[in-house]
Amino acid sequence: MYFIHTTLNMVHGRLHAKVCLVDDRFTLRIGELNYHHIVSYLTKQPPRTINYLWTAPEIIDAQTRLSREGDIFAVGLIVTSISSQEEPRRVQHPVGCLVDIPAYVPAEIRLLIERCASDDVQSRPSIQLVKRRFGQMEPLNGTKGNIVDRVFARYSTYTATLENAVRERSEELKRERMKCDEILQQMLPAFVLDKLRTSRIIPAEYFEESTIYFSDLVGFVSWVTLVSPWTVMKMLNLMMAVFDSQIAHYAVQKIESVGDSYMVASGIPTRNDQHAAEICRMALSLIKTFKDDGSFPSGFLLRVGIHSGSCAAGVIGTKVPRYCLFGDAVNIASRMQSHGQGSRVHVSSTTAELILPHREEFICVERGVIPIKGKGKMLTYWLTAP
Repeated sequence: MYFIHTTLNMVHGRLHAKVCLVDDRFTLRIGELNYHHIVSYLTKQPPRTINYLWTAPEIIDAQTRLSREGDIFAVGLIVTSISSQEEPRRVQHPVGCLVDIPAYVPAEIRLLIERCASDDVQSRPSIQLVKRRFGQMEPLNGTKGNIVDRVFARYSTYTATLENAVRERSEELKRERMKCDEILQQMLPAFVLDKLRTSRIIPAEYFEESTIYFSDLVGFVSWVTLVSPWTVMKMLNLMMAVFDSQIAHYAVQKIESVGDSYMVASGIPTRNDQHAAEICRMALSLIKTFKDDGSFPSGFLLRVGIHSGSCAAGVIGTKVPRYCLFGDAVNIASRMQSHGQGSRVHVSSTTAELILPHREEFICVERGVIPIKGKGKMLTYWLTAP
């Protein structure tokens, strides 16, 4: 109405609640503008309003033509309808206000209705004043601003609440994903996880240089027959936890652990020209830790075998996938472990040659040429610390 009265400099003439339409953006649209002129043109009859409930009395009595004051009268009735949630009722014997205002309508709104629906045409406010009064009104819930501002404020509050809920759920999802990643990284290398997220197929990779570590416990097989499965699981879990924490300090990758067997590699999957030295440092550290840690049952000895060479690595399976190594280097490293002795590190001549530049860290004592199952005779060494 403000736009019609000020910008268009026109009069609506048929304003009532049913021509006030709200679109999907909560913007008020007023219909039937110039309706009376169109009807007059089509019927060749003088324009005349027909909705007596919403029409100002001076227009009904033909005392005046359609006017802005008549529109303001209709605005008063529309405000009454909105405030009371029912159709407005005209006063039978009007004195002052021409509409019946329910007692529960707030005083500020009541005052505006009384002025808009006054029987005194000259006392009715202009649309500019009505607009200003709507903007100054304080709603029942105590929030400032007019009805449009309150609608947008409500949407802003809803949006902020929704954004906070989404943010909290996203953070929760992120934390859960990090937990899953931490668990998966204990099973598969990080780069494998990254590839699994984008593709179900991970091609095998060939590594020309790597060092493989195998270890087991001397005396474990006979001990298992004397204790309960629960005791076995408890001891193995303790041992793996200690080993896993130790190897984190070296550039190595845990491959698998089966029973008391523990397999680690360096140079795989991240290539590393110091792979032999890293594995040897780790092996000596594990031997020392196992000896000094009083948590393990007495009588156990850690037996270690190491070999350096080439091998292939890849992920096997889609259900519970495993990162596996294949090649002659893996077999020889396993033979070094099985032909070794408790509390000693048994290394091949290949590994011994690779750690020669690190004489200050390692001492290789020749064991001699010994028969290795499936490989024939091989020259091997015992690895010790200075």
